[in-house]
Amino acid sequence: MAAIPENVVNRLLAYREQQEAEAAAAGELWQANNLICPGHLGCLRKPGSISSSFRDIATRAGVRPLGIHALRHAHASMLANRGWQAKVIQE
Repeated sequence: MAAIPENVVNRLLAYREQQEAEAAAAGELWQANNLICPGHLGCLRKPGSISSSFRDIATRAGVRPLGIHALRHAHASMLANRGWQAKVIQE
């Protein structure tokens, strides 16, 4: 299995620092659910909010917005075209 690229690790670490700052600012209102991408005050995000945010980002970037599921399939196709084995992609 391939290692996570350093730039992705660095971005995730920066995002964690941002979450810790938000948690500190929220104090007792913060819900520590140990989520990678929490919603407001550390709680679960509504599924539709992720799709909505993704569409907004795609529109601002000037690309045709795909649904999250279509993006997943596109990524799997790109990995397959680069020679990744199907089982590795699946995992």
